[in-house]
Amino acid sequence: MHPRIRARACAPLVLLAALAAPTRSALADASYQQIPFVQDWSNTAMIQVDDDWSQVPGVLGIFGQTPLTGQADLDPRTLIFYEGLSDTVFANRTDPNTDTSAGIAEFDGLPDPVVAFQTSYWFGILYLQFHVSTTGYRDIRVSYRLRDIDGSSRDSREQFVLQYRIDSGGMWKNVDGTYVADATTGPRLAGFETSVQAMLPVVCDNLARLQLRVMTTNARSVSDEWVGVDDFTVTGTPLDSGDMGVNLGWSTCATTAATASRAFACDGNGSGFTLVGSFRTDYDVPDFVGVSAYVSVTSAAGTLPDWFAFGTGGCREGALSLMETGPIAGCLNPYLPAEQGGGLVVQPGASPAQLRIWIDWARDLPAPISAATRYLAFVLSMGTASAIDDGAGMCDGCQARACFTLDSVEIYSLSQGLVRILQTPDERNWAAWQGGIGSCPGGVATPARRASWGALKALYR
Repeated sequence: MHPRIRARACAPLVLLAALAAPTRSALADASYQQIPFVQDWSNTAMIQVDDDWSQVPGVLGIFGQTPLTGQADLDPRTLIFYEGLSDTVFANRTDPNTDTSAGIAEFDGLPDPVVAFQTSYWFGILYLQFHVSTTGYRDIRVSYRLRDIDGSSRDSREQFVLQYRIDSGGMWKNVDGTYVADATTGPRLAGFETSVQAMLPVVCDNLARLQLRVMTTNARSVSDEWVGVDDFTVTGTPLDSGDMGVNLGWSTCATTAATASRAFACDGNGSGFTLVGSFRTDYDVPDFVGVSAYVSVTSAAGTLPDWFAFGTGGCREGALSLMETGPIAGCLNPYLPAEQGGGLVVQPGASPAQLRIWIDWARDLPAPISAATRYLAFVLSMGTASAIDDGAGMCDGCQARACFTLDSVEIYSLSQGLVRILQTPDERNWAAWQGGIGSCPGGVATPARRASWGALKALYR
């Protein structure tokens, strides 16, 4: 047994924990790389030390064990919930014909260098994970070569599949047409290649964060073969300006100067203002049912004042609500004439000066929406209760400058589930309060998605 395998085999094999455990990447650059993205392994200086991916931006090599330790011939398409145990790589290997170790290895001694997999009883699941940003692109395409580089007497059936996810730590999905039942030939043959090319679903368009992985599993053989993953490429078609995006404004869907900022003298507790979110997509949805949206609120102060403490137990708990609405200026209302409804959740933000508002809004009967049309997403009402002390107390900070930013709108279809994530402005995705923050927006990067389609879909059961 290879010494590295022995060392890892001695660790406790608590498989249920392993299935849910997050990937460890202590020596890795997990930043999201803007497409077009290519990794062809020609720069052999990137991997010089075992288990160190830090010089390979956006790429991790992960190993794990099969649900039944030593399990063979497991279809990788079934592992949509699987998370590996640890990052791993052997650096500076030279000859796959004589290398009997198992895991992920960089073979820089080949005329065409490559990073390759060889599974085993202990290294039962291996994958390369790629982090890319598709911002500004649609029609995302992925291609790569699976290279049998093993000319030894070993012979095995090596399965591969490409998967994607838009939730860091969430469920993976298989990419249609990428399953390879056997990427090898042999024994004593090398040079066999399998070309994989795929178009990703439209939900992968124009995203700040998209994860992809090429996965293989332990083959049904005494000794598996080395198979490289080479020329991994992610490309797309540039979006035209205004193809899709989100808007936010006071009172209407219009993105005029009048809807960009709201001033209030903080002289009454009975008033109210409405923030209107809207969207435009390049994709027809035949059975639209609703949206999930994320709004961030950022204060100019170092700490968000009590005026913005909208959450449970906050000074202004209950000051925010969602409104049913009819026709509205500047956009079409996709919820009419059906019944509509939803809810919101207020959570802390990334700093004491921020908070997050998660919004779900849906209609009870699906209906079509069309590309290149601006639609209402939600109407958020903000009351002015506790602006002044009328005997019941007040909440400090009504005069504080702040910025509301619509960071994302997710579009849902009854038949397809989540079909679009819109994270970029259409015209203006912010609305200022009391003058805002500088040029406003003052929002924060969109956090990992909150899986909310289950709540929406429950309306149709």
